[in-house]
Amino acid sequence: MDMLFDPLFHKAWLTGLCLSAFLPVLGLYLRLRNEWLAALGLAQMSAATGLLGYGLGLPVLVGGPLGGVLMAFVKQLTKASNTVYAFMLIAGWSLTFLVAANTHLGESLGHALINGQLYFAETSHAIAGGLVLAGGALLLRLVSHHLLRATLFPHHEQLNQPAPWRWHLAFDVLVAISMGVAMASMGLMTAFAMVFIPAWLAFKVAGGWQQAIMIAVGFGLCGFITGFAVAVLFDQPYGPCQVAVYLLLAAAVVPLSHYAGHKKTA
Repeated sequence: MDMLFDPLFHKAWLTGLCLSAFLPVLGLYLRLRNEWLAALGLAQMSAATGLLGYGLGLPVLVGGPLGGVLMAFVKQLTKASNTVYAFMLIAGWSLTFLVAANTHLGESLGHALINGQLYFAETSHAIAGGLVLAGGALLLRLVSHHLLRATLFPHHEQLNQPAPWRWHLAFDVLVAISMGVAMASMGLMTAFAMVFIPAWLAFKVAGGWQQAIMIAVGFGLCGFITGFAVAVLFDQPYGPCQVAVYLLLAAAVVPLSHYAGHKKTA
């Protein structure tokens, strides 16, 4: 157990806690907007541009989010939601491995970005994770009612809101930066699982929006703490172990919530 509190893992703990508290909330908005594929598409493109930037001497933590932001502007210009994200996913996957195969240390770095490497988080990752949590929470607080109204009452927004693209672009950029940081910190599939699974579970069991946020954040944090502890204690790769824990917890929670709901009805 002492391994869990080794100073070697302090930065990894801090990075993971920040991201696992915020990404599930981001996932709720993406699911509400029917743009859940954005998380995977933007993360994949961030991995590709992170490797490209690495080949040019930029840290992955810089190149990844920058590429994601560029793709957010592309999405805004094309006015296509999941369609453009699907193309980002395919193009990003192709570009990631082409760059990985043709740059110094690119192949090992490419696999690390895909599979997850939170064990090796540095101070820059912890700072970036903290900024994503604090800045993302503040931005969502400012644009949340606009995003909810645009989704639930689209005609009201079109008739009464000047330049509604500002809120949508701000949210897209937030998703791009968050997924870029998460991809560079913990790997592509782990970041996607953190966005997708807690939000999916919250939509299954929550009775309202505020309750959904609490469930998603709670599940995200508990899943991260459990997954990271299991990975460290049993000497397992972090990314696959984290995703497996999320899946197992979701498989356990959903039947229990259905049982509780049937019992309450009866």
